[in-house]
Amino acid sequence: MTLLHNKFNWSYALLVAASCQQQSGPSSTEIISTFQIEDGFQIELVASEPYISDPVAMEIDEFGRFYVVEMSGYPLDVQGNGRVKLLSDEDGDGIIDKSQVFYDGLVLPTGIMRWKNGILLTDPPDVLYLEDTDGDGAADKKEIVLTGFALSNPQHNFNDPTYGLDNWIYLANEGTYQSKGFEDLFADEGKEIYFPGHPNAPKLPRNANDLNVRFNPDKLTLEMLSGYTQFGQAFDRWGHHFLTNNSRHLFHEVMGAQYLMRNQHLVVPSDRQYLPDYGIGFEIYPITQNPEHQLLTDVGAITSSSGVTWYLGDLFPESYQNVTFIAEPSHNLVHTDNVYDKGATFGSKRHLENREFLASTDGWFRPVNFYIGPDGSMYLLDYHRKIIEHPEWISEEVLNSGDLYQGNDKGRIFRISPKGTPSPLAGNITLGDANDDELIDQLQNTNIWWRRHAQRLLVDRQNAQTVTKLKEFIKSTASALGMVHGLWTLDGLQVFDKELIQMAFNHFEPGVRENAIKIAEKHREDFPELSGSLVAMKNDPDPKVRFQLLCTLGYFDSEEASDASRELLFQDIEDPWMQIAGLSSGYLDALDLYKHATKVLGLKESKGKKTFFSNLTKTIAKEGNAGSIRQVVQTIVNDKSKENNWWQAVSLRGLSHAGATELSLTTSTLSSLAGFFSEDTDAGLRSGSLELLNAVGYFKHSQQLSIKAVSVAEDDKLSPEYRADALKVLGWYHPPDHEDIFQNILTSNQPFILHKAAIIAIGEIEGTDPVEFLIDNWKELTPQARDAAINIFNTNPRRLLLIEAVENAQIQASTLGWPRTVGLLNSSNDEVRDKARAVLQGNESASDSVWVEYQSVLAMEGSVVNGAAIFKQACSNCHQISGKNGVPFGPDLSAIRNRDNAGIMVDILKPNKSITDGYELWTITENNGNTYSGMVVQESVNSLTLRNAIGEETVILRADIESMSASEISAMPEGLHGQIDKQEMADLLKYIKSGN
Repeated sequence: MTLLHNKFNWSYALLVAASCQQQSGPSSTEIISTFQIEDGFQIELVASEPYISDPVAMEIDEFGRFYVVEMSGYPLDVQGNGRVKLLSDEDGDGIIDKSQVFYDGLVLPTGIMRWKNGILLTDPPDVLYLEDTDGDGAADKKEIVLTGFALSNPQHNFNDPTYGLDNWIYLANEGTYQSKGFEDLFADEGKEIYFPGHPNAPKLPRNANDLNVRFNPDKLTLEMLSGYTQFGQAFDRWGHHFLTNNSRHLFHEVMGAQYLMRNQHLVVPSDRQYLPDYGIGFEIYPITQNPEHQLLTDVGAITSSSGVTWYLGDLFPESYQNVTFIAEPSHNLVHTDNVYDKGATFGSKRHLENREFLASTDGWFRPVNFYIGPDGSMYLLDYHRKIIEHPEWISEEVLNSGDLYQGNDKGRIFRISPKGTPSPLAGNITLGDANDDELIDQLQNTNIWWRRHAQRLLVDRQNAQTVTKLKEFIKSTASALGMVHGLWTLDGLQVFDKELIQMAFNHFEPGVRENAIKIAEKHREDFPELSGSLVAMKNDPDPKVRFQLLCTLGYFDSEEASDASRELLFQDIEDPWMQIAGLSSGYLDALDLYKHATKVLGLKESKGKKTFFSNLTKTIAKEGNAGSIRQVVQTIVNDKSKENNWWQAVSLRGLSHAGATELSLTTSTLSSLAGFFSEDTDAGLRSGSLELLNAVGYFKHSQQLSIKAVSVAEDDKLSPEYRADALKVLGWYHPPDHEDIFQNILTSNQPFILHKAAIIAIGEIEGTDPVEFLIDNWKELTPQARDAAINIFNTNPRRLLLIEAVENAQIQASTLGWPRTVGLLNSSNDEVRDKARAVLQGNESASDSVWVEYQSVLAMEGSVVNGAAIFKQACSNCHQISGKNGVPFGPDLSAIRNRDNAGIMVDILKPNKSITDGYELWTITENNGNTYSGMVVQESVNSLTLRNAIGEETVILRADIESMSASEISAMPEGLHGQIDKQEMADLLKYIKSGN
């Protein structure tokens, strides 16, 4: 179900905004009384209008100068009204009382970071360097450091430059949004990412493949990361990277792109781990008093997470050391998670039960970002608008109300601290004047603000005379954090000390050992002897250290490294990330690993082991080494132990991903595989062997199993699973010879597993006769069989017959399912596309008239019980509510339950007004001609994952993609009113609003 909306004249919106009298929520002094904050904390106003408006990011530099980024143009103004301001507290009372414009003329600025003598600023498509060279408080020097990023919907542009522990600058980035109705403003999907003026510097593909980026302007280094995030990113104290995205508010980027790119044959759906153990679209607890949106007691669902921040200050209680903060502007609150270790990655749980860390009764309170200050306080940026949603996803009533820019003259920054904390601002800071000794001492400060700035300044100064003092500090400091920052600072000074790294390998703190491994990895070519020390760490007690060690050992080509890697992998085989780390090795001997795995892991079945054998044999298949494939198959056919059937079946299925050329098996091996076609054989092993035989092309050249398959298929006394396998065999042989068998089974009273197998086999017969048989017998087919039958209308002549059958009322249009209908509406074949649009496409003007007709529904009382039945009938094939009761193809409808009934109903009746962010329907064609349709639900540096309408997922390597395009038509059908009447619509709305 789309979350809206329509074509809208943006210049008209600006005119309305300018002409309407500004409304207002509570004043900057009154708003404090609207907050409910966790016990033991206080929230104080730091800055407000008229000194600031529309704040989205801030930075306090090493001299205490307070910068704030103002994105005034949101949502539709791209005329250059964004600014950076310098704020100051002239009277020392802790509240800003002066501001000046540091730089203006920005389009939609999104982030800021102190760099050199100025700032780095993200303003799509550029990363800008701005500097005040004459000391007047205004930037007079501007350079474009990096460019090429997309200027898409403002909620999806790159943002948040962050100085990392490893001295890289990290940029938050994600996929561009296919704007509908605002293409003239936000159609820029980005270009090649590059350093202007440096033609020999590295470049990245368009918008960095919609992934996060890291770069170093001094070294002119530039890399794509493996994960993506929306607005904001965070690091914990040891450099682990955390991301956020709308209703999925907390991810961990587990593996670096550099590891995933080593083995191009390894298919990894995503490198991100979703952390919360309480699900997606979970309940949050707003207290907003706004009858237009939600009631005081309403329970909402997180929908707009942004500004993810791991608290790394030293002012909050010890219990907050592993707490992350998420701004939720749509519900006027701040949500918190307790993060805990979970193998190679993390998990998280609710920090607070049935309440939020901070919430406001003021509907204009729009928290969007945080900042850890030099005093350890957490600063909160309040965008302070009446409307925070983009026009793509708001109702027409709100869109035309003139409220779109209400509040764009306002903005607040608050400071959150434990009760009783003094309030002065960060004045009189002179870290920028500190000598190197003083900066080195700050590397062990318990507040990240001091550590990060001190490290950046030391690396920027590049003072060779500092190295000796820095080494002494690393040796002597009692602070694990100080040691880590010291080691990375030394690395930033381009010095590697093997003795210090060896010392760090043995440090009591796992985070120190983990980072020492990363630094050693950087210098592996100059110090190959490090391999021995790394191998010696294979029994480290910490899973994250073992994970990093396994990633790093993948760069070493030695027997010792290979043996240690295998031990690490087998020790943690149930951890899927350890599997990926092991298989990512640049020197992977997959066949040798397989042989060891069958001996060590094959003794006892487990979920993790099955996943591993599947991933390993898929990798072997993708490598395309015929000799390796033959050896794996031979290992299986020679092993008669039934207790090994589980890994043998998984292995055969994995190998079937290879091409027929690579699957050049011997005649005897093929015969052995064919021998598994027996009722006595384990069903999984039998099915896996048949899939492999089909992949190798066996059935095109051999009739060995044909007679037996006929007998099995027609024998009602045999198991349905065995008979279904027989039908597969006959479909792979010369299927026209067995058409009578397929038709007889399909038109007789048989289990669905046989009907489905018969339909698939019928589909293997060329021409249109098979589908004409299906159309003629459509009334006899069960709903499940009909759904399966639609899939074999897979050629253009067959598609035309399907559309004609719908036109002639032989097949109901609803049977097609909307995603398949969209595929027909967007067909590359002119005849199919034109016919589909004439027969299947809803009439836009008709949907407008239906909307008018259904206005009476808004006054009706609905039934939750009846609505649940309507949801199951009309919506559950594409949607869930709170992760339950349906297929996760479209958005989880828990995210919209707090919208008013009119807003929800317009999305139901007029779905093509816009396509919900992240739910565009994509068509991907591979180099081999295979075509897939669905929604992109995961991306990694080397693959995409598509989810189809029944929830099945397909992972596609980027290297295998010939083309991909997004549909302009929503994955939700128009014409739903034809399936449910007005009372049923009222019931459905009641059920969606209930969130049950």
